[in-house]
Amino acid sequence: MEKFKILIIYLGFSFSIPYLTSCVNGQNICLTCENLESCTVNETFVSNHEDDDNKIVLRGPQDESDPKIDNCMIPNYTIKGQLTDLVCSTSHDNKCHAIRPENKKAPTSQLCAECGFICGCTGNLLESLGVGKGVVVNFILILSCLLAFFILTI
Repeated sequence: MEKFKILIIYLGFSFSIPYLTSCVNGQNICLTCENLESCTVNETFVSNHEDDDNKIVLRGPQDESDPKIDNCMIPNYTIKGQLTDLVCSTSHDNKCHAIRPENKKAPTSQLCAECGFICGCTGNLLESLGVGKGVVVNFILILSCLLAFFILTI
């Protein structure tokens, strides 16, 4: 029984350590957001957390290009280090793009919807959050049933 307790403690710590440590390699991820495909912004648009102001910098001649981030970032700019929060930016295509730090574990659909709101493209915000017409129809149906039940019981 003692060995079983030690095994449980060992497994608990070994699975929890990756969630307790932060990403130290400065990885940032450009998200693929279908709901932002038709969301256009001006060529200098960027919205970021104030802690990330000094991390979004003009690319110098010695800076290496990162194609994964360049597709989501303002042309001629780069990200130095790891971001602390979501960044919404334009790119060469003038569309709104979402860039997240690797350690931000929120669902992609939620982050894309947040950038859609920040970029001013809220047309399909409910759909990107998973609130489609079916949810609205179900809500109305349930509300109607409850109303009928209360009317019949009176």
